[in-house]
Amino acid sequence: MFSIHRKSCYILAVFTLFQALIGNEGERWILADYQELKDAAAKQDAFAMGFLSLVHANGDKGQDISYADALNFAEVAA
Repeated sequence: MFSIHRKSCYILAVFTLFQALIGNEGERWILADYQELKDAAAKQDAFAMGFLSLVHANGDKGQDISYADALNFAEVAA
């Protein structure tokens, strides 16, 4: 019969909590203005570059839709 070991539960809990921590990174960029995003992207922050790609693709934060800029930021973030 299959049994769950205590060590497995601890590892699962650590992975789950770590993912929750990483998932909250997006809220920071949602609340940030465009210039703050640009500054973070200039410092090679991959999350900021990915979010900046979405900003250009969707025209958020008062920016015009630019698929070329969106593709550029997405490629650099990847």
